[in-house]
Amino acid sequence: MITAPIPCETIWKAKPSAYFKDCLRIEDKATAQTIPLELKWHQIKIQEAIDRQRRQRRPVRIQILKPRQTYVSTTSCANVFHAARFGRGISMIVSMDGDSSEHLFSMQQRFYNYLPESEKSQLKTLASNRKELKFAPPHDGRIISETAGKTSAGHSFTIRNLLLSEVPRWPEVFTDATIGLLNAVPFVPDTLFILEGVSNGEQGWFYEEWFK
Repeated sequence: MITAPIPCETIWKAKPSAYFKDCLRIEDKATAQTIPLELKWHQIKIQEAIDRQRRQRRPVRIQILKPRQTYVSTTSCANVFHAARFGRGISMIVSMDGDSSEHLFSMQQRFYNYLPESEKSQLKTLASNRKELKFAPPHDGRIISETAGKTSAGHSFTIRNLLLSEVPRWPEVFTDATIGLLNAVPFVPDTLFILEGVSNGEQGWFYEEWFK
């Protein structure tokens, strides 16, 4: 009996790490060359936690207390892109200031620019700029970049996938904006929320959430 091969798209949807390796590229810090995104051991631990929640048909909710220079933000950005690719609706990346937001969003643009042509044919863009990747019908999804200082971010629409980066370093005055963003993500399957950052002392909203 000959078994038909499983389509790549089916594998990629079920196993994000395979999609990362086959389709996404990052900039190597040592050589400045673009290379496939292959997860390292600490990234694999994060991915296992995300995949486990997906398999259980739970909304993905991850808080990451990260060390520096370990590609944790890369893993988070890759999961946002994967969720946007195989889902619908609005995805958003929010970081502490314009420079960090632009850096994270540049990963999304690199992911898209280096996609295999077969993937680009499935995920055509209507717009690509410093703040947004907007995909053409029938997908109709968007990946948006915002800064923590924009208090209206996410308040006017439903967000399916949300990454909040370097939250311990957000000023406390942004707490209301943070809570507003969280409330914009419905607690249903096939949604993603990642909260991550480097420790900034025993204080602040991130610290309190970590020890809940």
